[in-house]
Amino acid sequence: MDPLSIAASVITVVAAAGTVAKHLEELRNTLQHAPDVLNSLVNEVLDLRMVLEACDSAVHELHRDTHQAINGTPLADAVQILHRIKRYLGELDSLISACLDDSANASGIFKTARLRWVKVRNKAEKIQQQLRDSKQDFLMLIESQSVSAVSGMQIAVQEIS
Repeated sequence: MDPLSIAASVITVVAAAGTVAKHLEELRNTLQHAPDVLNSLVNEVLDLRMVLEACDSAVHELHRDTHQAINGTPLADAVQILHRIKRYLGELDSLISACLDDSANASGIFKTARLRWVKVRNKAEKIQQQLRDSKQDFLMLIESQSVSAVSGMQIAVQEIS
């Protein structure tokens, strides 16, 4: 698995996170005084997006600096985690989009959105935890790959000396 595959997967997931964040912001604006859970969810998705962008840069940097093939297994695992994150974001987006149905008139949008949010809140919280766990898995995998590459560079330097 090459870093370009990781980059493509990260870009796809970052785009999905951006869409979900936009819909969460719409729901938060619609509900006016958004519940803390919704604010926390917005922050979680935005944080996930920042982490993925940083990890994408780290993978490129790591690959460029090591001048060696990166072990494919951890990167393949990273792609699986990214697919899982994308699936969770899709589920969350479906829930949020259902809360934002535009069929109600202007005065009924708030009530309709609030009622729909109350119905999906528990599912959204569960997805939030799944996203948090997956983000942590992804970070640990990238970190372990970085440590492995640094160890390899140290061995190469010792051999040269």
